[in-house]
Parts: sequence; C-alpha cells; structure tokens
Amino acid sequence: MTQKIIGTVKILVVVALTAGLMFARCADDAAKVAGRASKGASLKKVPKAAFEGAMVVVDGAQILGVEPPSGESGSCSSSQACTLAGYCTRKGELCVVGSEADCKASSGCVFLGLCGVLNQRCAATTKSHCESNLRCSFQGLCTPEDGRCVATVESCRAHCGLSAKCTLKDGECVTSARDCLESFGCTSRGICDLKAGECVATNDTCRAHRVCTQMGKCQAKDGQCVQGEP
Repeated sequence: MTQKIIGTVKILVVVALTAGLMFARCADDAAKVAGRASKGASLKKVPKAAFEGAMVVVDGAQILGVEPPSGESGSCSSSQACTLAGYCTRKGELCVVGSEADCKASSGCVFLGLCGVLNQRCAATTKSHCESNLRCSFQGLCTPEDGRCVATVESCRAHCGLSAKCTLKDGECVTSARDCLESFGCTSRGICDLKAGECVATNDTCRAHRVCTQMGKCQAKDGQCVQGEP
C-alpha cells in the first residue's frame, strides 16, 4: 500500500511538472533573453519560435515588444507571447509588458515565479513570487536573484523529498551519490546508485537489500528492483 501511495504521488508530481514544462521553458527563455540588454545596438525584428513565430522587436538582446498576431485584430491578450511571458498590453504597434497584472496572468508566473516587472519584462522580484510557484515546491527554486528564482543549499535540502535532488549546483538542485544513498528510495526499494543524475537500482543494490530477501526482487530492470535473480 505504501509503495502504491508513493507511486501515485510521484506520478502527480511528474504530471504537474510536465504540464508546465513547455510554458516554463518558453517563458524562462524569454526572461533570459530579455534580461541581457546591450547598449548602442540598432533595433531589429526577429521571429521567435516560442511565441508561435511572432516577430519580436529587439535592441541588441533585449526584447522591447512583440508584434500582435495577425488575423486577430491585433489583440495582444490572445497571443502566445501574452500567455507565456506577459506581453499583453498594446503600445503603438507592439505588445509589451504593461503592468504587473500582465505578468501575474502569465504561465511564467505560475511555473517560474516571474510575477513582477523588471526592465520592461516579467521577473521574480520578491521572495513571495518564487515561493508561490510550482518549481519552488518541487525543485527548490525559491529565492529571487537577478529576476529569476534560484535554489539555495537550504531550499534543496527542504524540498528534495522523493526526488533526491538535495545538492545545490549552479543555482539548481541536483542529485549526488550521497543523496541517493540517503534517499527514501534507497532505504525502501534499493534504488541507491547514481546514474546520469538520477537514482537507480543495480543488481548489486537489489541483492543486498531487503526487497530481495523479503520480496524476491533481486535483479534490476529499468532502474528498479524486480522479481527474479540476476
């Protein structure tokens, strides 16, 4: 029963993160690009795949605005750029981030904590922005830094849970060999070795674990201990 509950919880976590993955990547990309302003560069228009190919007006690397979608009477609020990154307000011929309300209505706020405005873009400007987003709960990205939410040593330890991503590296929580050994998955199911950044079971860990002696799960398959001998 316990294993079924754990499995259900992990599935729900994966579904929540997967549902926002596309939005998170696109909005995060927009935030990174918009944050790298350059001086003295000429204005130009470039297509942006994240915004369904909409033309983006940039000054060097800083996004100044997005052209409204065609065939929709120039509506900014119905555009992908609005949904993802808060470019929802019409200003002349462009859609821009007009207020904090634009940012709070975007998926970038929900998934990345980009709920405030900084340098004409949606950004994480307060601790509450980061703490209320999904990636704080599941990935420990709970502290604002340069307009983005990043992890700290404390937040990685506090939020690693079933993921075993308890070690801080480059502002994100990652899994170390020690994290695997100390994880619930190791103590309960023999998933104790680190491989490609994830905790997995091996034939050796399965044979040495109680899942082998008590349940006959003595071989590893797809990173899990399963019935049978290796």
